[in-house]
Amino acid sequence: MSGTYLALNFAACSDRGLVRGNNEDSAYAGPRLLALADGMGGHAAGEVASQFLIDAFRPLDSPLLDDPQQTDRPVTLLAAAADQGNRDIAAHVDENPQLEGMGCTLTALLFRGSEAAVCHVGDSRAYRVRGGTLKQVTKDDTFVQSLVDEGRLDAADVSSHPQRSLILKALTGRPVTPTLTTVRIKAGDRFMLCSDGLSDPVSFSTIEEVLAEGTPEHVSRRLVEMALRSGGPDNVTVIVADVVATDERGIPLDKNVQLPAAAVLAGAVAPDAAEFPRPNSAASRAAALGSSLRHTQDPRPVSPIVGQEEDEGEDEQGVSEPSQGEDATSTPSASAAGPAMASPSRPEGAPQRGSGRVDPDATTDGFDVVQAPGHDSGTGSDERATGANAAAATAGRVAGTAEAAGAAGGSATGRARKSRPAGPGRNSATGEPPADEDLEGGSTGRSKRKSRGRLLLGGFALLVILALIIGGFLGYQRYQSSYFLARNSEQIAIRKGFDTSVLGLALNRPDHEVCLDKNAKLQLIDPQSSDNCHRFSTTDLKPSARSLLESMPEASFEDVVGQLHRLAAQTLPVCVTREPAADKPGSTPGGGQPANPSAAPSTPGAPAPENNAPSAAAEPADAKTPEASAPEDLTTPGVSCREVSNR
Repeated sequence: MSGTYLALNFAACSDRGLVRGNNEDSAYAGPRLLALADGMGGHAAGEVASQFLIDAFRPLDSPLLDDPQQTDRPVTLLAAAADQGNRDIAAHVDENPQLEGMGCTLTALLFRGSEAAVCHVGDSRAYRVRGGTLKQVTKDDTFVQSLVDEGRLDAADVSSHPQRSLILKALTGRPVTPTLTTVRIKAGDRFMLCSDGLSDPVSFSTIEEVLAEGTPEHVSRRLVEMALRSGGPDNVTVIVADVVATDERGIPLDKNVQLPAAAVLAGAVAPDAAEFPRPNSAASRAAALGSSLRHTQDPRPVSPIVGQEEDEGEDEQGVSEPSQGEDATSTPSASAAGPAMASPSRPEGAPQRGSGRVDPDATTDGFDVVQAPGHDSGTGSDERATGANAAAATAGRVAGTAEAAGAAGGSATGRARKSRPAGPGRNSATGEPPADEDLEGGSTGRSKRKSRGRLLLGGFALLVILALIIGGFLGYQRYQSSYFLARNSEQIAIRKGFDTSVLGLALNRPDHEVCLDKNAKLQLIDPQSSDNCHRFSTTDLKPSARSLLESMPEASFEDVVGQLHRLAAQTLPVCVTREPAADKPGSTPGGGQPANPSAAPSTPGAPAPENNAPSAAAEPADAKTPEASAPEDLTTPGVSCREVSNR
């Protein structure tokens, strides 16, 4: 369109998610540049790495990019910025060796004219919406994507694959080649960059639906909210940018569009940004879990021992319990007590009516464990809910001293002295105790102490069981996410679990075997695979690097793969086959040509007459000996070189 220019209407936002404690993503959105880096390596490592990359890319968003004198291609500028950020990570790791393994993914788009250059490393993604159709612009550098490319996995199963987070390429300070492409753009295109915190929990169709309408700011926020409602298992960062038509002054032709006045930062590079509201669904799940744990940890009995010596001055009212805060000192009427409480001569062991409580004299526990709904689990009103017989209603009229002494004189009044059912040795008609009731007071005290001991023991047992359940759950979760490198004979493999054993039982199992090709590239295969590739072994490593395997700790799957890549960088060169020196006539040790890998270790020109040897020795061969000996070292497998099976 003549006289029409293109500009970006952009927005970016980020959130740490519902699981992670910090945000390792960093993002930048500006008039010419969109860049997103997803950090890895843990707290104070991944977020630093992602910031290094964004800081390296920000200078590209400059009006100088539009200068006709600017001859550098945008893809070249992106590659240079990625290399600079990678070097910054390497320098930081050199200064802080404990951060070894830190790194990040990268997806960046640089716009100039009617084109957008794309730079991609890892599993962050770039999408484009054109004509209502969503298309992924980048390809993931992941293990599952390699399975899709090889036809071993259906693309629809990628999001549910257990190893979908395993990335094969990242910026970690070591040399890496990014994927560089160029795409044509036109007015009406919408681009979206995101970390895997969005693409993993939210489906492609949902993303397409959300991107279909709304401003970039509205859409980016809604996509982050969708990720949070889907569980928010990871940091989530989204950049949305619309390509809009403008006049030569940069004013949008669509009067409803207002371009941002400045670039936008999100994630770790914008630590002061406000978090998104936490979804109600997550909050309710957390509250339910907390409530469940509290009830499990507080299984207190509702009432004290039935028949205890102290006179509570209370009665039992069938299934009805006194409401919280009820005056426990008030004495209910006899009619409210119910017929079952009228006679103290209840048969031994008979349950008290309506409450579900059992006579402690007929049980082994001796205490009550039933709680009515709506009662506080404390000691106040619940202790007042103890079951008793009708004698408890008039127990207040018996002197406390007489009760404590267990005197039989109280029977002369014809009133029961204790809130205790009739039992052996008790008059079933009157409820009066025998003359030796004073001996029963000591027995009741012992029963009370015994019951309290059982209560404490039961509570302690519940706490132990709860601790075992929680510990087992946490241990299982740790087991599921722990991996380490192990040596099986000489082969290096990945094992899942803990690098230890209990009673001779290993707490781990084989997870992957590792193949190594002649270019030191790694391939992970199933332990049961019949693939006859060359298995990565300790003999492939330089002797100085073989001890590293023993010192590498347990870590996540991604970190263990990073350890593998570090080991692969310490492998020996591939062994070579020598060519006879006679195949290269005229070459001599002192002829000014460096020795090549195919030169024989003996003096060149072996077929020559022996009388040539003195003249060869007379030449400055000693000066060339170090150069000639280096390639000759490529003949001893496991010492100076490694063998790779040609299978």
